[in-house]
Amino acid sequence: WATYNAFAVTSSNSNPSTYPFNSFSLPIVSNVTVIDFRIRYTVGLLYSSGSSTTTGILLSITENPLPAALVVTPSPSTICNGTSVNIGTTPVIGNTYSWSSNLGSFSSTNSNPSVTPTLSQIYTLTETITSTGCFNSNQVSITVNNVTSGTISGTQAICVGGDPFAFTSIDGTGDGSISYKWEFKPNGQNVWAVDPALLINIYDPPVGLTTTTDYRRYTISNLNAVSCTSTPTNEVRITVNPTPNVTSIANQIKCNGVNSDVINFTSSVLGTTFSWTNNLSSIGIAASGTGNINSTPLTNSSNVAVVSTFNVTPTASSCAGPSSTFSITVNPTPDVTSIANQIKCNGVNSDLINFNGAVSGTTFSWTNNLSSIGIAASGTGNINSTPLTNSSNVA
Repeated sequence: WATYNAFAVTSSNSNPSTYPFNSFSLPIVSNVTVIDFRIRYTVGLLYSSGSSTTTGILLSITENPLPAALVVTPSPSTICNGTSVNIGTTPVIGNTYSWSSNLGSFSSTNSNPSVTPTLSQIYTLTETITSTGCFNSNQVSITVNNVTSGTISGTQAICVGGDPFAFTSIDGTGDGSISYKWEFKPNGQNVWAVDPALLINIYDPPVGLTTTTDYRRYTISNLNAVSCTSTPTNEVRITVNPTPNVTSIANQIKCNGVNSDVINFTSSVLGTTFSWTNNLSSIGIAASGTGNINSTPLTNSSNVAVVSTFNVTPTASSCAGPSSTFSITVNPTPDVTSIANQIKCNGVNSDLINFNGAVSGTTFSWTNNLSSIGIAASGTGNINSTPLTNSSNVA
């Protein structure tokens, strides 16, 4: 207890039991830290009657301390949306706590509640000492840096080495100054990589992609030197379609009138289609077409071999691959220039027989059904002059 000396309070009423005081005041006690003690004032009440003053009763007044109502302001006081912070302290036994916010969306009886505000607001604590009913209030202000990601679009498919078109954007928002971060992830990988040079809302992917790649964006809001990053946007994929090829096709060499072999085109890229051209349709195959080429009778009406060259182009997912070529050679049908018949006498030599034809390079084979005349039963090439024999009596 701290006891202060009394001072006089006067009354004009001669009956002090009714306490009709003209004035009453207590001394001001300053610079007193009230923690867990009380101050008691003892006041002497005096009343006067006529010319005399008589001491009356002593009145004791107790001043109870106020609670501290301690709050904790986060450092920094600006937080990102979704961040939880504690704003109170350890409770004092015997005291009660009541929290509220200026937005009316929060209440708690915990001395040190955890809050996760989505909007900037002021929290008010009222701490009450249960035994005395004395209470005190204090406030803590928290600024929330909200940030949203927005969306991006631009899903597309290109060929290897192609030039993707730029993405479009619904921009992210934030309570502070805005910047952006872009990430990319090649197909089949699990780790996103950051493009450190790209800080704007729009992204134009580079020319020359060779691998299917996913992209996403973050929005960054900087408020009161606190940077908050949004959740990522939706992912946008650039599909890089492979370059198709044509499995090598063997050349064919055929004779006039003979069928070509069936030509089946294949590729290592699934779903590849094939278009082809033929520079010499006179052999009996069209000048152009798609898909496989069926077996076809071949034609060469000339006296020389003709070569038809085919050019095949593969296409898959709108991507054309390198062309491949093959040929079909159609040789002409050879002939033999007419040979004059010979009539000779026994013992006389036959005339030299030289075989000729319209087709250059033609070779000749022959047979003889009567080798007894002195010429072999078969042979190749020209037939030399040979002595002829007939031992019979008839030609």
